[in-house]
This record gives sequence, structure tokens and C-alpha cells, in this order.
Amino acid sequence: MASQRRLSIYLDEFGMEQDICDVTLWLIEMHGLSRVHVWVDRHNTQIGREIAGVTVMTSRSHPARLINAAHEAFLALGYTIEDTRADT
Repeated sequence: MASQRRLSIYLDEFGMEQDICDVTLWLIEMHGLSRVHVWVDRHNTQIGREIAGVTVMTSRSHPARLINAAHEAFLALGYTIEDTRADT
């Protein structure tokens, strides 16, 4: 039900889940990775394209360059990133 509610905000778009997949595949392709995990944090009050932050982890570590690249990718997709330090 939560997924349907999130996706209903942008009826003509694939939604955040698809954007996470797209950013993940882009990071793999651009940085020559075999695998990567992208986590998107969101505060309870955030809706639509508002997120609290992005975390990127690979099998080796989570280097800052990947986090910065994912952050920029979400901004390019129209997201606003604001961490208010509230619960995510």
C-alpha cells in the first residue's frame, strides 16, 4: 500500500523505485563495478521527489566519489535532498 501511495504522486512517471534502479545501473556502468547497493533515506514528512540522503555501498567499501555521483544523479533527476536529522 505504501508503494502505491508513493507512486500515485507522479502518475505519469515510473517512481522512485525505478530511479533507484536507474542510478544503480548508471553507477555500475560509469565506475566499472560488478555490484553496488544504493539506499535512499526519506523522512516521514517527505513526499514526491524529496529525500533525506543517499548511501552507496560496494563489496569493497563505500567511497565518497560514489556517494557524490549518486547524489548528483538524484539531483539531476529532479530530487531535492535535505536531511533534517529527523527519523528516516
